[in-house]
Amino acid sequence: MDRSIHPSRKGFSHVNREEALLDDFEKCVQKIEQDQQILIPSGFVCDYLALGWLELRDGLYHLTSAGASAMRRRKLS
Repeated sequence: MDRSIHPSRKGFSHVNREEALLDDFEKCVQKIEQDQQILIPSGFVCDYLALGWLELRDGLYHLTSAGASAMRRRKLS
């Protein structure tokens, strides 16, 4: 097993992953606003949907209130 990607390796946590996603979330939202959703890696989109930061409506991604809150929290930190 490749220990470099195993979740039990030292230093890996859900919080670290969430912070990494949050670092790129504003760029993701900008791409959505610029109608460039195709440029967002699908893995990131899946994570943002799972976190409730984005939702899919009428075939388009939309920022949720949780996503807006996450962006505000990031700007304050």
